[in-house]
Parts: sequence; C-alpha cells; structure tokens
Amino acid sequence: SSLFIHKLAVLPAVQGAGVAARMLGFAGARAQTLGKRYVRLDCAAERPKLCTFYERHGFHRVGERTVEGFDVALYEKRIL
Repeated sequence: SSLFIHKLAVLPAVQGAGVAARMLGFAGARAQTLGKRYVRLDCAAERPKLCTFYERHGFHRVGERTVEGFDVALYEKRIL
C-alpha cells in the first residue's frame, strides 16, 4: 500500500537548489502511478531540520521507534 523512500541524498554542490523537493515529487508521482496510497520514510528523530523539511513537503509524523539504538521518526504522505 506504500512506496518507501529508503534514503534521500543530494550532492553538496546542489543543496538548496530544490533537488530534494523534486525527488520527493517524483516519488509521489511514481507511487500514484503504481497505485500506492502512501509515500513513507523514516529519518533520525534528533535531526529537527530534516524533520521540518519533510513536514514542509506534506509528510506527517506518524510515530517513532528505536532501531539499533537510534531514535527514528516515521513519516508518511497520503497520495491516493
């Protein structure tokens, strides 16, 4: 029911140019094409700037958990 983004990385030379936002848009479009209801991801819960970035792009925090000693924030964005 979902497409999961495992890792989103942007080269330092193009950070701030909207590349990550376009990648999230591509993931949403791909999820819709595949008939998925959500795009989901997780990230380090202690990185507030990263969490805010995802929230600005329509993702909602749906939980947290600890994975191998790291606190992880769980996010999803409804597509369909």
